[in-house]
Amino acid sequence: MHSSGKGLRAGTISQWEAIGQSLANIAPTAAPAMAIPFILAISGNGSWLACLVALLAMACVAHQINLFARRSSSSGSLYQYVDESIGRKFSLITAWALLIAYIGTGCAVTGGLIVYTYSLLGGALTTTVLTTIIIAILAVTLAGYLAYRDVHISARMMLVIELISILFILALFSLPGPRNALHWDRAQLLLSGVTLKQVRGGLVLAIFGFVGFESAASLGAEAVNPLKTIPRAITSTALISGIFFMLAAYAESIGFAGYDSQLAASGAPLTLLAGLRHWPSLAPLITATTICSFFACTLACVTAGSRVLYKLSQDGHFHATCGRAHDRHATPHIAIVIVGATVLVTTVSMTLGHIVPFDIYGLAGTFATYGFITAYLLVSVGAVVLLYRTRTFTTMSIISLVGSFGILTLTAAGSVSSAEGAYRWLPYLYLALLVVAAPLLFPRRVNVFVHSKT
Repeated sequence: MHSSGKGLRAGTISQWEAIGQSLANIAPTAAPAMAIPFILAISGNGSWLACLVALLAMACVAHQINLFARRSSSSGSLYQYVDESIGRKFSLITAWALLIAYIGTGCAVTGGLIVYTYSLLGGALTTTVLTTIIIAILAVTLAGYLAYRDVHISARMMLVIELISILFILALFSLPGPRNALHWDRAQLLLSGVTLKQVRGGLVLAIFGFVGFESAASLGAEAVNPLKTIPRAITSTALISGIFFMLAAYAESIGFAGYDSQLAASGAPLTLLAGLRHWPSLAPLITATTICSFFACTLACVTAGSRVLYKLSQDGHFHATCGRAHDRHATPHIAIVIVGATVLVTTVSMTLGHIVPFDIYGLAGTFATYGFITAYLLVSVGAVVLLYRTRTFTTMSIISLVGSFGILTLTAAGSVSSAEGAYRWLPYLYLALLVVAAPLLFPRRVNVFVHSKT
């Protein structure tokens, strides 16, 4: 089945633009810039292994998603796939989880953008609540405008930004100098002193590094030859990012060895690493491209989240105006405004609550991960149903199903059991938001409050 959302331009998003959407939603620069230092603190010499296990998990999930992506396409992403396999009630949970995930990730990377903006401008900006809010307003508003204006421009821009960011970070890792990443590190490769508990602890953060890799599926209604373009984008994005994360974990373990106290105090780890490697001239370049990468991820979250909301509205589960596309730009403009505004209001509210940008990244990012894990697990359940109906079980499909279920469940359990401080309350807050979505499980009751399907 090949469908397209009414009002969106079908057959216009290229293969590279689809990859740009997924790559930007992962924001591969964000992992070495923010997440991997935390993984190092938890997993030590096993950090690269945690990233490898996360890559295997996402490869398994990608296999499940592509079972559907090769059969149908729409702007509904995983919501549509679950609807096709296990029914409307579970698909609505998936849609709600995805909206939470994309909005949460948008808030997280906006926090990361603010952190690196302060790092780039140094003493030129005073770190205040007002300054933080102004930066957030500028970033999210610009992202919303680009998503509103032209999906092609934004998709190409996201791809270019991410590739440039990755190249600068690879240069930092590989240029000659002290703490060179490209040498044999016996302690890491032989997992010296590493325990299973350490790897499991780092796995939670490593999984967060990958979430969003499936967002190209939200462009299914607009992609050229979507039944091929979308699966390729999903698979290639997961593999490229996974290999990059493993290399980054290995390199940063070498680069930051013996500097744990400075790393903990540094708001911008890559800037610190540039100094330790005696390449300070790279620091402003990496900082600037990291800011752009965070911005691209904000844009990708608004793009993907708005298309899920657009599809929900077209199916009669949200106000009908969100299911309309702009007459000239062919973008879901009203859904874009709502998703972008929610990202901004949430970020500003956290700032007014005296949560610093670094913690916004950690808290909102962890919260978003619960949404992605929920969606991935439901897609995996849907894949079982699909394979049973079509009698197409294979050895590879069974391995991928076991792998995705096992690792995602382990990750969710590990996140809950190891949470401390404010993070302890995130699972309960997430469950509370899912309960808010309970009325969506009864479409007839909801449709009393919405316009009819457009």
